[in-house]
Amino acid sequence: MAKIMFFNHSATIGGIFSTFSTYAIALNKKHEVIFVHNRPATNRGKEMIGDVRLICLNVSRFRNSLPKLISLINTERPDVLISGGDQRNVFCILASRLSKVHPKVLISQHNYINVEYNSWVHKLCYRFYNLADGVLAVSRGIKEFLISEGVREEKVILQYNPIDIEKTLRMAECEPEVAISGDYLMFLGRLDPVKNLYYLIDAFGLVLQQYPKLKLVLVGDGQEKDNLMKHVNEKGLSGNVVFAGLQANPYAFLKRAKAMILSSFSEALPTVVIEALTLGKTVVATPTNGALDLLDNGRLGYFTTKFDDAAEMSEKIVLSLNQPFDETMLKNESKNFSVDKKVQELENIIANL
Repeated sequence: MAKIMFFNHSATIGGIFSTFSTYAIALNKKHEVIFVHNRPATNRGKEMIGDVRLICLNVSRFRNSLPKLISLINTERPDVLISGGDQRNVFCILASRLSKVHPKVLISQHNYINVEYNSWVHKLCYRFYNLADGVLAVSRGIKEFLISEGVREEKVILQYNPIDIEKTLRMAECEPEVAISGDYLMFLGRLDPVKNLYYLIDAFGLVLQQYPKLKLVLVGDGQEKDNLMKHVNEKGLSGNVVFAGLQANPYAFLKRAKAMILSSFSEALPTVVIEALTLGKTVVATPTNGALDLLDNGRLGYFTTKFDDAAEMSEKIVLSLNQPFDETMLKNESKNFSVDKKVQELENIIANL
């Protein structure tokens, strides 16, 4: 039995926390697992982490977490330290090196680093990443990116994120909190610029020429919400576009959708695609590395060739409505991302550090 310490900035809803909580709960059945975070956990975060022991460092500024993390490592004496995210990865490597215990460090990269926005982080990352015992890349694109930026190939391990298939299927059977009549397409994610939603709305307007009663349901919230609502009104689409907001159970919406649409400019590993596969839903996506990876370059979903051609996107959406992918095939593919499979893979990685 190993003692495993996860480190994340917060214990609340978010991509990395969701992935780590899934791993932590499963690993806690056989190992001693501790989840360390900087800020107090939300009630939702506590629910998501289950019986895993939570330790809050109670620091508001991330940089202040390093001395407390080192002290905690010396006290708890973990065998391995797992982190995700640029600064957290660097801090975990430093904390292990500066501690008396020197646990193994397994860091993970979940996105592409923006060199212009985080130039100092970018420089630090690749100086320190090679000091880790292993670097998890959540997609082929991320693995290639890390290697191209100077992380040694032998350090980088491809490890897709897990999904709790049974939980997803169970939650999908619930009734949506927002009642939606008729057929609809669905987007699930942040309403942020990177999601390219103006393009999606414009494409949907063209789809309505063939399917005038169809709806587009946007599940999520974000900085672009007000502007998107204005755009919808200007296009005369307010009767067909539904802003459902942030939902605790998006799977209830996804189960009833005709297709899942992903219009992003960039995706490292879009978990929504795995969730769509789990529910047997056809996906239409822009050609981001993450979507191409998960949908096997078009074997499991439809793709556009561009990020700004609304007519092309509308054609792919119409194709998904007329010729959806086989539901059973998609569900079978999702089993490659099951919690049991991915946790076993992670255990093997930890054992071989």
